[in-house]
Amino acid sequence: MSEYQVVKLEDVEDWLGDYPGEMRGITYAIGAEQVAITYRRMPQHTGREDVIELGEHEAIRVPPHTWRGIWNDEPADAELIIVSPRVDDPSGDGETLENFWPL
Repeated sequence: MSEYQVVKLEDVEDWLGDYPGEMRGITYAIGAEQVAITYRRMPQHTGREDVIELGEHEAIRVPPHTWRGIWNDEPADAELIIVSPRVDDPSGDGETLENFWPL
């Protein structure tokens, strides 16, 4: 019999708190050891604006240590899957840019 792990998004902790939308770290819920998988749902006009536009079913690679943000300008919620190498301490893998996220 195959070994696999299935989780429902609603059973994975939402990291955003009071910020609009959802951000759920699927990585730890499924026990992924090499890759980090994050689900992100963004209502219209949330996130941080950037200059690269992506359409449905398009992907972008952003190198490590590059300041980046995501902005949803569409009327419907945007749903994203973010994939990156797994690190043991996600909060220790980057720097904080003051006032980066709008309140």
